[in-house]
Amino acid sequence: MVKVDIKSFFRSVSQTAVYAFFCDTMKCEGDVAGMLARLLTVEGHLPTGSSASPIMSFYAHKNMFDEIAEMARARGLEMTVYVDDMCISGEQASRQFLYEVRRIIARHGLRSHKAHYFAAKRPKVVTGVMVGASGIQLPNRRHKRIKNDLDSFLAESDNKKKLEILIPLISRVHEAAQIDPAWLPKARTLIGYRRKIEAGLRTTGKGSEQD
Repeated sequence: MVKVDIKSFFRSVSQTAVYAFFCDTMKCEGDVAGMLARLLTVEGHLPTGSSASPIMSFYAHKNMFDEIAEMARARGLEMTVYVDDMCISGEQASRQFLYEVRRIIARHGLRSHKAHYFAAKRPKVVTGVMVGASGIQLPNRRHKRIKNDLDSFLAESDNKKKLEILIPLISRVHEAAQIDPAWLPKARTLIGYRRKIEAGLRTTGKGSEQD
């Protein structure tokens, strides 16, 4: 398998590229395409954090993705894309193929980075998930992040600070449960802690108001 990302993808998608999509692909009138391009961009490029940027970045450079996908199909490879994260897998996935993908990206005026080649039996991390011979697993770094947050939660004595740690921790454990259902009991336990802490804080707040 080979992996490659596009560096600063949203910032690299220009207002001109967005305009061209609406004008050339969607066949909008020039004034309409211009208005949409201005609405969807900030300082001449797609903004990070906008819900429209992920899908817009793909369509603004769909020709590039199609070219890479066609090259992959011609070699019997499977291509998946998540925003700017491309993974191409199959027997013919090689360092040479990765080099050719990076050349296509450069020809379309973009820069690639985080380019990796993985041999068949080597574990691979794909969009935050470890893919190995036994299936998908939670990567070690995500295990460590959860453990560190849990240790901080257990060591904290102030309930407000415990809650600040707990809320993102619950989200991380829920994400882990989507990969490995064995995490579900831990998620339910943490939700129970959160409800108990929130109830205690509400009770304390009421008592202060009455005083």
